[in-house]
Parts: sequence; C-alpha cells; structure tokens
Amino acid sequence: MRMRGALGAALISAAASMCGVSTCPAQELPVSSVRSPTDLEFQGFDGAWPARLAVDPAAPLGVVRVLDQPIKRWAGKRRAWNVSPEESDWRDAAAYTSWIERTRPGPHEVKFEDSGAFVIDTSPGDGDRPVQPLVRPTEYLQFASAQSRDGRELRIERTWFAYYDAPAGASAKGVVVFLPGLLGTPPGTIEQFIRSVNSQGWAVLRMLAQPSRFLERIEFEIDPRQDLGGPGRVIAGVFDHRIGECGFAVEAAMNHLVGARPALASLPRVAVGFSGGAITLPAVVARESSAYAGAAMIAGGADFFLITVQSSYTPMLNAVKYRWRDRAPSAAEVAALDREYLKASKLDPYNACAVLVGKPLLMIQGGADSAVPAHAGDLLWERLGRPERMVVPLTHELLFAKLPAEFSRIERWMSDVADSWRESRAGSSGGPTSSAPLEPDGR
Repeated sequence: MRMRGALGAALISAAASMCGVSTCPAQELPVSSVRSPTDLEFQGFDGAWPARLAVDPAAPLGVVRVLDQPIKRWAGKRRAWNVSPEESDWRDAAAYTSWIERTRPGPHEVKFEDSGAFVIDTSPGDGDRPVQPLVRPTEYLQFASAQSRDGRELRIERTWFAYYDAPAGASAKGVVVFLPGLLGTPPGTIEQFIRSVNSQGWAVLRMLAQPSRFLERIEFEIDPRQDLGGPGRVIAGVFDHRIGECGFAVEAAMNHLVGARPALASLPRVAVGFSGGAITLPAVVARESSAYAGAAMIAGGADFFLITVQSSYTPMLNAVKYRWRDRAPSAAEVAALDREYLKASKLDPYNACAVLVGKPLLMIQGGADSAVPAHAGDLLWERLGRPERMVVPLTHELLFAKLPAEFSRIERWMSDVADSWRESRAGSSGGPTSSAPLEPDGR
C-alpha cells in the first residue's frame, strides 16, 4: 500500500465528513451495505498517543497562548498547495519555537499546513464580515504543537478556542468542553447552544474548529491482492494522529484555564460534541477521563474509516481518498479492510469509547442521517452499553436545525450530572461541596 500526502494530516468528521472509494456496478454488494463488526475487544491505550515534541513529556504536548486580539472571523479558510505563510502564521511559529527551544535548541525549520488544512482567519480583510457572537468570549486561546522526525523540521499544527466564564456573580454549575462539527459547524446552532448553557451558569471551553491539519488532503492506495492488515494499520495510524491532536489541544487548553482560574478544578466537567466533535469526544475524554462527570454526543458515531467511505458529505470535501489498485473493491474487501483498521486503531471511538462506559451519557441521533450514517451511531451506542438515547427521524441537517428545541432538555441533563457528581464527591469526602462564583481572574 502507498500513502500520498502528509502523515500527520487530514481526516473526517461529521457535520461534514469526506472521502471516497471507487465503486462500480459489478460489486457483489453495494459498499454502503457494509456494517462495522461489533465483536472486537477494546484495544486499550498503551502506545495509543501519537508523538509530539514537548518541553516536558509529563506536561501538555504543545504551547497555549492567549490571543491579544479577538478573533474577528471564525469561519477560517482551507489552504491550497504551496500557500505563502502570512504574518499571523510566522507569529504563531515564533511563539511555538520560543517555547520548544527551552529544551531543544534550534535552528528549526517550520513546515506549515498543506492543502486542505483549515486555519482560523485571525486577521480578515476589510471586506470580510466579522463574527457577531451571541455571547462575547472572555478570551481566545490558541494551542500549537509539532511533529518532527529529526527534532529540527517542525510540522506545526494549531487549534483555536474561545472561553466563556460563567455569568458574573453566578454559582458556576461546571465546565462544558464543547467540540464542534467539522469546520466549526453548524455555527448558528452552536452559538445558540453556547448562549443557552452559559446563561444557565456553565463556563464553556469551545473548540472553534478541529485542529488545522484535521482536513489536510491525503490519499491511500490499496492493493486488494495483498494482506489488508498493512493498509489497515497505516490508515489507523494516520487517523489516530488527527484524533489524538484533538485530545492534546483540549487537555492543554484546560490546563491553562485551571492555572489561571483555580476554581475551575473543583467543578464538574461535561463534554458535549456535535457531529464530528461527537466522534472525537471519546479520545478527548480519554486524556483526562477522571476529570469528566459525563458526556453528550449529538449525531456521533464510531468507525472513522467506514464513515469516510459511506458519508454523503464525502464528495463535497475531497479530503481523504482511497484508491484501490486495478479495480473497485467488493463489499467484502471493504469489510475486511474495515476490520483490520478497527483492530489497529486505538483512538477511533470504536475503541476509545471504553473510557465513557459507566459515565452518565446522552446520545441524540438522526434516524435518517447519511452524513454520519445512522448505523455508525447505532454502533457507538452498542459499544457504550446502550446508554440513554433519543433517535429522531431526521437527516443530519434537520437534526441540527431543530436541535435548539432540545437545549433545555440537554441542559437539565447536564445539571443532573453535575448534581450527581457533587453528591458523589460529598459522600466520598464526608462533607458537602458547593459551586463557587467564578471571577475572570479566578479569585
């Protein structure tokens, strides 16, 4: 098998997935009929986390900095081949290299993101419409990490966040770690959700979009005449790199926030993922599983590989391609490669969801979803032990269009989770616990 493109690059997600396999009428069954196996053992996390340069391996695997100016345009932009770095890119690179050079002296050569990467536009032109948030963030953060084969060439990657303190003077219920759909979608629904939960007393750490290399274009070439274990391991390694970066970014951003606002450390934390964010949520929680009281996943699923093969959003994004040598694959060959992928991947939600088993969970799915195929959501539900779930007869798009009607229900569920977490803490410590008002400086 040959792989073209950058190793630590692209991926799929949900509110916009991608890719494709060549197909033809001669297949024994349509590839869309393939279903993931349900019988594989959880893989565990030994050796699961991809390598990143670090000042201290026990500390966050990258650097977080507070941005001096508000992010004026959250939509971002996808990059083309050989794009010339902008002033903001060099500024980000300088911040990262000054951090890593504490333990790894230069010179360093920075490699910015390639074709298909999604970079938040921090300095839009005069003609660009600025974002008008329903709730003004307290601060904007950026996490930067780097892969390197030789310690000199730095393949930099960036993730942007907005943080919202709980309303002034309120007793904070907890912290919501919010993970969006691909490209930060759906923006209107997300804005309404942030306003809804923040107004009810929740602090919110919002990932604005997946890490910048999450959508970098990549192509896998597969020879069906050879053992499919090799291609399965390569695809799993690439996808685990991208999923793992989501976990690194959230972990580092939360460490920064707790350092600046120590009161956050004593609050229950709930992860909420929309679409692609729901798919990456298990790996994010796995970085600090004991810190999370529960998780809500809306339009999520398991088995990244098969989602990328079957998603109705595949042609639109053109981010991941599978090229089968000489001919289109049969459904049986796709199923065999899928099995090998799931046996090799440790951060796919198929395996990473083990950290969520036993936690309070809420799932909402569209029964007619073709972006994250409904059967992928069913698979995740089964792997999680069939937690609380609401299935509505809607497509992916209609589910999110109508989701605001469920925000009060979701927030009540989150509040119940937070109350149970506090009660369990009070029981284990022998005394009551209470929420503390959060001031912007943490005092």
